[in-house]
Amino acid sequence: MLYSDRSRKSPRIAYVDQQRRVEGQHRGAAIDNNDIVGSASYNIFVGIAVASIFGAGFFFDIFWPERRESKSVRLECKSCAVVVTIMALSDALAFTIIVATRSASITGVDANVAKEP
Repeated sequence: MLYSDRSRKSPRIAYVDQQRRVEGQHRGAAIDNNDIVGSASYNIFVGIAVASIFGAGFFFDIFWPERRESKSVRLECKSCAVVVTIMALSDALAFTIIVATRSASITGVDANVAKEP
């Protein structure tokens, strides 16, 4: 529901918007979705890490295709690939577990108000 009605926004922004809207409409209400927002933020960080590390190498390959990399650079590239793969896997597992087992909870209002769409 959150992501489909905001097709251009990331899930992190959609959940933050939802939190602000609910807390703005009902004084004293608090919505707890920090685990989802945190995992989505980590997802953005992993994407930026991959783009930074391998994007630079991609542009070097475009502009200087004849260059030769030293053994230490090739080893570093392989090490970075392993690290960002582990980061992406941990993010995917964390996001999957959080979405499958948790839900946002609303506190500070009665149950009928919390169930309103």
